[in-house]
Amino acid sequence: MKTETSYKTYSSGVLGTGITETDTFYNRFVHKDYYSDTPSLEYEQYLMKENVRHEQIVGLMTAVWLKERAVYCYEGYGVRVASVITAGVGNAVDITADEAVPFYSSPGTINMFFFVEGTLTDAAFLQLFIAATEAKTKTLSQLGVIDSSYKDDCYGNIYGQHLSCSVSARTII
Repeated sequence: MKTETSYKTYSSGVLGTGITETDTFYNRFVHKDYYSDTPSLEYEQYLMKENVRHEQIVGLMTAVWLKERAVYCYEGYGVRVASVITAGVGNAVDITADEAVPFYSSPGTINMFFFVEGTLTDAAFLQLFIAATEAKTKTLSQLGVIDSSYKDDCYGNIYGQHLSCSVSARTII
């Protein structure tokens, strides 16, 4: 997705990690058994083959069919927020388990893009990450998603689903 103007972005994705500014956001579908020792490099090579620029891009990966995404919009209190979310929970891992399975064992992902049109402080950006993680955890618990290795709902409160989150904002003038 390309936006009309650039957004300040905080991202924990595969490409464009950290704090950056961009107008290009990409959520790439990969097979659920995808594995790479160098996912960032592999992702850049993929984008080059697709004739998509890979510089200054926020790039996430998901094994969820992109048509299954959820889109939510909110407007109020002088802020507009749009979110695009994909959630793959087939490989859920409970990171609180005593013998947690290493993440290289095909972790699931919950990818969330948040586009905020308004003024956010750095603290507000960070709070959005925290709130997204809390909402994700509560939703997984309410849906009864269990650890895919232990098949035990006694671990059902905190999930180690890899959260790829991109929070982007631009100030409305």
